[in-house]
Amino acid sequence: MKISIIGPCGGGKSTLARMIADRYGLTYVDLDDVFVDYSNIIENKIPLYKNSKIMSDLNKVFKKKNWVMEGIYKVEEIFDKADLIILVIQPIWQTIFWQWKRYFTDPVERVRFGFKHNLILSQIIINQYYNPRDYYRRVGIDYPTVKFFKKIVKKYNSKSDIYPCANRIDLYEKIDLLI
Repeated sequence: MKISIIGPCGGGKSTLARMIADRYGLTYVDLDDVFVDYSNIIENKIPLYKNSKIMSDLNKVFKKKNWVMEGIYKVEEIFDKADLIILVIQPIWQTIFWQWKRYFTDPVERVRFGFKHNLILSQIIINQYYNPRDYYRRVGIDYPTVKFFKKIVKKYNSKSDIYPCANRIDLYEKIDLLI
């Protein structure tokens, strides 16, 4: 089983992916860890690793039989390899609330990014929901918008699902059928 989880920043992708990985024994991959060089975070720029390193790391994961991958980078390349694509989406107020809750309750997040970066992340989330284009550029990264997510899910309709975080049981039933 190969699962790709996408959705706006702070929307619960990582939490859902970890739960699925634990329940089904899949390799968990956070695409932020594959793409973002956290050792060089700058206030107005998020440095990405070189493309050769990224593709090398992704290819190692692609060779595995079972994985769950969450994130918003190179989604179409990942979707081609995935058996199931899940778009996690909920009301924008909930997404922003979860993002700030994580900031205030997770010391690693506070150290990793800082308060000002969390404000920028709130702007990114708002633009992901309301920007009419497919991508919104901020801090050196093109963030896919909800409009783009819905387009891509429609394109991969046969292996995709839109998932509101409140109902894990329906999602588990769907995964059980695929496994």
